[in-house]
Amino acid sequence: SRQELTITNTEDGDEGLYMCSVASARGGDEVSATLTVLPPIQITQYPTNRRLLLGTGSSYLLSVQITAGDPNSQIITWKLDGNSISGDTNTLSPSIPSSAGTQRYTVTALLTTWLGARNLQDEKDIYVTTYAAEDVQEAVIVQPPVDQIAILGSTVTFVCVAYGIPDPNVLWSRGSADMSATEYSNKFTERGVESELIISNVKISSAGEYRCKADNLKGSIQTKSVYLEIISPPTVGLVDSVYYGVPGKELSIAVEVTYQNVIEKSMCSWTRNGIKLEEQSGNIEFGDDGTSLRIISVEPASAGNYRFTIETEAGSATTSTTLQIINAYISPSAAIPKYSEVMVALKGSVYYLPCEVSGKPTPKVSWKRTVGGQTVEYKDNGVDLPYSVEASGSLKILSVTDADKGQWTCVAQSSPDSVLRTAEASLELDVVEWLARPFVYPYHGHSTITVVSGDTLEVNIEVMYRYQIRAHNIIWSRLDFGNTNWTQAKELNTIDPGYDNVVSFERERRQLMVHGISKLFQGQYKASVATVSGKDETVIMVNVISRIPPNIKWLHTINNFYYTVNCNNARHGFVFDVEVTGEPFPKEITWYKRAGFGDFEGVRNGTDSKTSKYTIGYFGDLYIKNPDK
Repeated sequence: SRQELTITNTEDGDEGLYMCSVASARGGDEVSATLTVLPPIQITQYPTNRRLLLGTGSSYLLSVQITAGDPNSQIITWKLDGNSISGDTNTLSPSIPSSAGTQRYTVTALLTTWLGARNLQDEKDIYVTTYAAEDVQEAVIVQPPVDQIAILGSTVTFVCVAYGIPDPNVLWSRGSADMSATEYSNKFTERGVESELIISNVKISSAGEYRCKADNLKGSIQTKSVYLEIISPPTVGLVDSVYYGVPGKELSIAVEVTYQNVIEKSMCSWTRNGIKLEEQSGNIEFGDDGTSLRIISVEPASAGNYRFTIETEAGSATTSTTLQIINAYISPSAAIPKYSEVMVALKGSVYYLPCEVSGKPTPKVSWKRTVGGQTVEYKDNGVDLPYSVEASGSLKILSVTDADKGQWTCVAQSSPDSVLRTAEASLELDVVEWLARPFVYPYHGHSTITVVSGDTLEVNIEVMYRYQIRAHNIIWSRLDFGNTNWTQAKELNTIDPGYDNVVSFERERRQLMVHGISKLFQGQYKASVATVSGKDETVIMVNVISRIPPNIKWLHTINNFYYTVNCNNARHGFVFDVEVTGEPFPKEITWYKRAGFGDFEGVRNGTDSKTSKYTIGYFGDLYIKNPDK
């Protein structure tokens, strides 16, 4: 028997290997076939009608566009009034007829690779009419372009149709400038010349006025200007990223919506913890435009995540904030970090003026200064201008100039209960042409320190500046002995877990103290200083030892601890040879002597300065120069 599998409306997904299987009581068999799906060959662009004028040239151009697979497997043929003519490409340049009349050209495109496949041939007719001089008609616009509104990033098509004998030439202009012929396409049709100006991925700069112009031998005509307006999705930003509410108090949450163009139709909505808010709840009111929300009386249930969404014909935008419940509002405060009250900036550099602000709700930060007797204010506007306020509250100066010298004031403001509260802090900025980098070195040159476990470690450094620049930027870190990778070092800070009440700083962080030190704090200590002009650092080794009481021992045998000295034979000196030990090593060693049965008298280095008779060695031995009775 014969079996067939029929696939209708073939798609790319139908491609693949097909198996046909047959089975009976005596056995079975199968056969396979591969199906390849090709796009149908199509003549997609072609002139359906051409209008020519006798005596205006020797030839003209007919051009078609063909879409299919491999162009090398296409066969193109041309016919004139049913008769084959030479031509095997998608363009043909026939001669203009010598008499008026209409001719029919037929173009056929065929794919030859897949024999037997369907939809591998397409055919189109093109009618060419030749007119005598008395039949000339001036160009007219039969379909002018119209104004358009487009969404940012979309595609816009302006259409202009012109008729005339002969076919008019259609051009486009934008403003007062002609557009390139590559930016539009003209198609010859029964209605006339259809011209399409297609603008893909429209930008804000695409907006403006456009015109269509048509001309032929009889004259020219131009349409009035049409306008392209670009609209883009709105952008939204929160007035505050976190809001604080006090039970029983009123609170307003607002967003700032920015449109590229005015969009009349928009819809705003608010949700709290994913649930849509309605004014009917009694404790919620919305602003007239829907971009603000007012809680009449804050309650514990008011806390949570608030999300605002705006939907327009150009798109939508959303943003969210958090409401936290607190017992009371905290007025704003502003402070200049210690040691930053006077700052020095390098001319031409990028520089940040620091300001530490606090308060609930989070204050808005701005900066101000007096220029030419007028107060100039600088706010965060989201643009990297010569002066911009950072999220941290610092003021960024993009390029320092001499005009930036002087006093700057940081202003923190908030109005949690509709009463504006303000705090200010000021600093002085000096501007210099050059800065020498800082120089860091151990105090008194001690690059190795030994300290007893349980005592207080004091590590001191000195920093030299060309100017006193942000000395508070001294950073201390510690690394274990034997490790040379300072990226693994632990930064020392009084607020780090495990270090609280252990590490402290004095002398503008030039003195590091570790209280009750243990061997865990033994290692390499590095002090680093960074300024706008450069950085420097120094490393100090810290050994932590256990406490060992001092001890004295004789280094040779002494019979009954009694010496007999022949002064005549000891003119070069005599040594009591002992060794003193202990951790830490004793700071002071003293010998005592007594003559006869009198009191002991201390003997110290340099006694009898004229002769330096007595000298105590590092390990405690006593040298007597020129001993006598």
